Amino acid sequence: MSELDSTNPVPAPLAEQAQPNTDPANTETPETDPAANDHTDERKLRRRAQAAEAERDTLAARLEGLQLAEVDRQLAAVLAVPGDLFDFSDITLADLTDPDTGAVDPEKVTEAASALVELRPGLAYVAPRPAPRPGGYQEAGQGRGYTQQTSPASWGNVSLR
Repeated sequence: MSELDSTNPVPAPLAEQAQPNTDPANTETPETDPAANDHTDERKLRRRAQAAEAERDTLAARLEGLQLAEVDRQLAAVLAVPGDLFDFSDITLADLTDPDTGAVDPEKVTEAASALVELRPGLAYVAPRPAPRPGGYQEAGQGRGYTQQTSPASWGNVSLR
């Protein structure tokens, strides 16, 4: 017989290829493949780990900012510019915090600031002088000064001034 069958117009080798594969041994789909599930689980775990690392980094940056703000608050009583401690010394934030708790140690901050002021007294905080009271220092060395009048006030004395 020829390759073309009278009942089937498609050649025999092509007809076999066109039929769907109904072999029961090869019915696994990629969703049920254990290796594919492992890769999917690994991807999910990697994404969760990356999200956790990003959150950890964000929280660490926030904590460092809060610690720096606390150090600056404590340094404001000793230094004119609190940031000078980090600019003019080798001290880091880790040197001023408790290694166990991470809290800022006020004694370490005060010691470090005092040591810096001893080396550079110009960096020390100097409290501003109070503003003079209105009318309190009018005759403090400026102008003619205060003269006490010995004669009673009269219109004649007013014109002499």
